[in-house]
Amino acid sequence: MTETPQLKAVLLDLDDTLIPEHQPLANAYAAVAAELWGVVSATDEQSASVRQAARAYWTAKAPHPAYQDRIHLGPSDGLSAQFTGGGRELEDLRAFVADFHRHAFDAAVPASYSGDTTRLRDLWWATRIGTQTIFDGAIELLTTLREHYRLALVTNGASDFQRHKLEVTGLRDYFDVVVISGEVGVGKPDPAPFNAALSALDASVDEAVMIGNDKGRDILGADRTGLRSIWVQPGDSTETGAVTDLREIPGLLAA
Repeated sequence: MTETPQLKAVLLDLDDTLIPEHQPLANAYAAVAAELWGVVSATDEQSASVRQAARAYWTAKAPHPAYQDRIHLGPSDGLSAQFTGGGRELEDLRAFVADFHRHAFDAAVPASYSGDTTRLRDLWWATRIGTQTIFDGAIELLTTLREHYRLALVTNGASDFQRHKLEVTGLRDYFDVVVISGEVGVGKPDPAPFNAALSALDASVDEAVMIGNDKGRDILGADRTGLRSIWVQPGDSTETGAVTDLREIPGLLAA
């Protein structure tokens, strides 16, 4: 009878697994829209027009779209990251973001607005990072997991911004290893980030588990790598089969 390998490592996603991503982004676009239209609370249509303006400008002008697709970058990364690191792609993105910050929202600016549009990105950024929170149960989960396993964060995005979020939320010290698509050169669901984490943790696929919210990146990527996984939707009870309370996970791993 073959003995089941003992679990020794846990890999975790960051955005919308441990910390909310969608709400801080929505807050940031809404803040810019409220400024442009001179209202206390922007409408959904106003916020959507601001988001669409940034997306259209980024899609039309940001360099190296194939590289962006490979590591999963988008306009919100362009408004947030400085794209530190080596390589032609990052060098060109660094050169582009100053222009992007100045003009990202131009297409959404109403004729009635008389303010300084070059300061809109600063408002976006202050709101985006200033409203970043942590999901209920995330700290309890990480604290419990660290008592029993080695931990790796496996996340898509620009290196400097993902690391900044870890510092802002106070999560960095919970992880033995941090693997970011912007540093690996390819993102989930490619097996490369998962394998990089396993190698750094000195763990085999049979000795580890992946925890994440995105079926198309976290769960599919874990499957392609040969890892078992736990699908989470923190606070969302509408998805059948997903773990909604992060504090339940240690019990599932010990079962």
